[in-house]
Amino acid sequence: GTAIQGLPIQQEELWTSAQWPRRKVANFTVEAGSFEAFGHQYSLQPADIRKPGIAQFRWGDGTLQISHRIDRNTIWWRTNHPNPDWQRFLWVCAPECTRGPPSHAMEFRESSYKCSACQSQGLDKHWQCVQHDVHFCCKCAVPPLTPPTLGVSAGYVVDIFPSLARSATGLENPNFYEICPQLALGEHGLGFGKTCPRDGQPNCSLVDSLEDQYSGRVTH
Repeated sequence: GTAIQGLPIQQEELWTSAQWPRRKVANFTVEAGSFEAFGHQYSLQPADIRKPGIAQFRWGDGTLQISHRIDRNTIWWRTNHPNPDWQRFLWVCAPECTRGPPSHAMEFRESSYKCSACQSQGLDKHWQCVQHDVHFCCKCAVPPLTPPTLGVSAGYVVDIFPSLARSATGLENPNFYEICPQLALGEHGLGFGKTCPRDGQPNCSLVDSLEDQYSGRVTH
């Protein structure tokens, strides 16, 4: 079979879906050792000049994130953050096409396939390079991470949003139809101008626009 190569973290271009604090998922492309996520720019640096495959970068608050294991098309990271929930993160990267030029990444699509690594066959989503007819099933190459369904915290709804809605509408007790144009649509939307964590493009939903302490995975 065809072996899936290890991932060169510093390669010229690397599409990635990454776990982020509070169970968020960011999709971005690492280009020449740097990337942008949630409106911030980060640069990967060698963690140890004696080990060029180990990379690190710092969050805006100074937290150090360092890679410690590469397995197939995944990179596992550790951090020195005091919160145990924020000390281990996963990146899933687009695997390189084994028949194409270096850094020729594959795409995640749904179609019929025969896995180039294990020879299994099926009709499902998988990594593929149409140009070179290379396919990897989800057992041989990990699929992209799926962003969770996010919700707004009760604290935000009770303590912050009422005064924000009154200020935006000029009304003492505005309803949904009065609030929506002022806080959720167009240039007035809370997400206007902020980078969407799902597609990396400008502008995002209201829940994605909130600070981390006010949003998270829906629980009920």
